Amino acid sequence: MAKEIGKIWTILDLIHWGKEYFEQKGIDSPRLTIELLLCHTLHISRVQLYVMYDRPLKEDELSVLREYCGRRAKREPLQYIVGKSHFYGLEFNVNNHVLIPRPETEILVDTVLQYLLQQNHSQKIIDIGTGSGCIPITIASKASPEKIESISGIDISAEAIHIAIHNAEINNVTVNFSQADIFKDSLEKSTILISNPPYMASEEMINKQPELSFEPHIALTDNENGLKFYTFFANNIHSLMYTGGAYFFEIHSDHADVIKKMFIDISSEIYVLKDLSGLDRVIWGRIY
Repeated sequence: MAKEIGKIWTILDLIHWGKEYFEQKGIDSPRLTIELLLCHTLHISRVQLYVMYDRPLKEDELSVLREYCGRRAKREPLQYIVGKSHFYGLEFNVNNHVLIPRPETEILVDTVLQYLLQQNHSQKIIDIGTGSGCIPITIASKASPEKIESISGIDISAEAIHIAIHNAEINNVTVNFSQADIFKDSLEKSTILISNPPYMASEEMINKQPELSFEPHIALTDNENGLKFYTFFANNIHSLMYTGGAYFFEIHSDHADVIKKMFIDISSEIYVLKDLSGLDRVIWGRIY
């Protein structure tokens, strides 16, 4: 979208231009990308975008859109540019201090919600490595209130906790968020332990997708073999949880067998669940 003297750019012109531009840059879903960037620039919905297709953009609006398009062309995630991401039908504010919520993590939340339905007593729930807070906030939003005695989220990042607190407010739920380092700080015991910890091994980060370079490194990898957090959970499970409690972890698809072995001797039952791509994605069980 070069600056051309006297050139009038309508919404429809920019949709056509943006689709071609992002295709050339190798960006997935190029038309959707330009539409969402236009919506964010103009503060309108996609429905309004089509109704107002012949509306010309002002020069200041074009300037903002150019910046957004340039950022996306450099592979900055769309969610960081618009500052929002959707998860389980809810909207969450995100920036480069928190991991962008993934669709596969909805399977983790689904599993916890199904478990809660079967429980006769209210549960003390903790989410470790909470990031944007999408997991506990979604559970608090979707579960019956009588199933939850308390629900909290822990993260080592103060910036992440700040975002999570705001996300709880905009989604009108109560979640207790606090900053803590689980390897140094003691935590209150729970009956349900949830975590989607950093599970990429350090060598995987070498050939990672360009978009991942914008996400917090600490939320992606443990700088080891991707198993550091699961090892800690297995070795400290009885100080973290009450006997009979349940744990729910998102996992790397290559790690299911080794993680299952970590927990098999301390679990009365243990299950591995697949994501929609048929890959091992969630492990959960109950402890003795």
